[in-house]
Amino acid sequence: MQSSGKRCAGSSVGLICPLVFVGGITERKQPHLLIEAIGLLHKRGLKCQLAIVGPDQEPPYTERMKHRAREVGVESQVIWFGFTQDIGPLFRASDVIGLPSANEGMPAALVEAMASSIPSIVTAISGTTDLVIDGQHGRVVTADPAHIAEALAHYLKNPEAARLQGQVARDKVLRQYSTAVVLQAYERLFRRVMAGGDAAE
Repeated sequence: MQSSGKRCAGSSVGLICPLVFVGGITERKQPHLLIEAIGLLHKRGLKCQLAIVGPDQEPPYTERMKHRAREVGVESQVIWFGFTQDIGPLFRASDVIGLPSANEGMPAALVEAMASSIPSIVTAISGTTDLVIDGQHGRVVTADPAHIAEALAHYLKNPEAARLQGQVARDKVLRQYSTAVVLQAYERLFRRVMAGGDAAE
């Protein structure tokens, strides 16, 4: 994927950044698995840089991740962006979003990433499997660094697969979750309730 020439917006050193994590930095979201995965790729001679974007909600956990990145030799490949309200440029600079959470609702960051035409690597939990079909919009993996590394290696070696899955992901979001579609769904709901119908239908 590094051949895509994408570069992380906001990076003073212009590092190529194919993988992005977006969300509050908490153990529940398990971004440490992404660090472990790029560490495994590093051992195989595959360089994959990771941008971690979001507020640091558990500083001791973040410090453990930074320590681990140093241990596995990928400290220079991990970019800590912190919180930003302007996530669009970061999605456009990335090739894959990684969200290996233990549990989620409907992750807004994942929807936004799909709308930006990038595939995802997600764990098989309700909030993500509602959005991502394995092999169509990205990869659904176990919470195992080796499984995540395998998915990343596939995209690194097959950038066209990442591009095509990203386009399919965007098409799905526009078809099912665009503002117009959501507003129409709410309008139908309100009309049904006003007519005495059941809101749960």
